[in-house]
Amino acid sequence: MKPHRSPAFREKAANSPAKISAVDTAAPHSAEQSGHLHTIAFVDDEECDRLMVSQTLAKSGKFRPVSLYASAEEALLEIPCMRPQIVLMDIRMPGMSGIECARRLKDALPGLVVIFVTGLSDAATMIEASQAGGDDFLVKPLDAARCLVTIRFAIARKRSQDIKACKAGLRQIVPLKHRESQVMACIAGGLRNKEIAWELGISVFAVEKISRRIYAKAGVTNRVEATGWFHARV
Repeated sequence: MKPHRSPAFREKAANSPAKISAVDTAAPHSAEQSGHLHTIAFVDDEECDRLMVSQTLAKSGKFRPVSLYASAEEALLEIPCMRPQIVLMDIRMPGMSGIECARRLKDALPGLVVIFVTGLSDAATMIEASQAGGDDFLVKPLDAARCLVTIRFAIARKRSQDIKACKAGLRQIVPLKHRESQVMACIAGGLRNKEIAWELGISVFAVEKISRRIYAKAGVTNRVEATGWFHARV
């Protein structure tokens, strides 16, 4: 599948046949072979950056550039239909900024990974970009090796966050038996094992045994973690 190019991009590219040939022939995999590749869209008003990144991604054998956009407005219109997994987004472009575009795309596609591309690294811009849902940053001038590494780390980080969120959700809905609920409430109340045993009229050994069952169900290893889990689920 050839990268989708915007009308503005095609018009500019018409005068550069050699460059277009490089992009079209760079990917060594057929569409069937590349079905497992991470799909990426790139939004940048600079044609040279779009070409460089597209070639770099295609040659990597790990990523597949599916769409290139010269403006945030065009990206906002087409990316929700293309549904790439990752978007590289230039922050400063004519018209709508990359930050505003990313904010709207994140609302439409919550699982989307957005990596901002910027020539400025001032704190205010970085904070605003992070608040818009930025998963990572690349600083211009773009370097091919750093670009690939940053994308890989952003994907791995996103996957790790999704797994943790899933596990947290599962832990919160784990049901406890009546006695386990009583012991857990006492643990969350700060009572020690002897105090719990006295409160519930059971042995310390029984408290320890029930506590271990609670820890196993909640996926935690100590009283502090168990207390945090308990408060998160009630």
